[in-house]
Amino acid sequence: MEMNRSAEAEEKSLDLVQRVVISSIMCVVFGAPTVALAAYAPHRAQTSMGDAIGLWAMGLILGLAAAVGVLLFNRRKPWHPAFLLGLIPAAISAYWMWIR
Repeated sequence: MEMNRSAEAEEKSLDLVQRVVISSIMCVVFGAPTVALAAYAPHRAQTSMGDAIGLWAMGLILGLAAAVGVLLFNRRKPWHPAFLLGLIPAAISAYWMWIR
């Protein structure tokens, strides 16, 4: 019985580590293009606002998709409030494009 508990605890621990590693990889793989699109959109707005809006929209969608993907992988609902973290790069970019 003692052996069974330790094996179960080890399995849960391994599952947690796997989810953290994959979530980190997903954040880097999807987060880097999201931030790049969000950073380039205000610079593009100086010459072509239509192109800038397209880049901004792509960054917004990719950021939301990344946040929802991480949530789903970690067995959370996709409408969990943490999905709003995917909006942060687009919100900062929007500030630099339209408000500033």
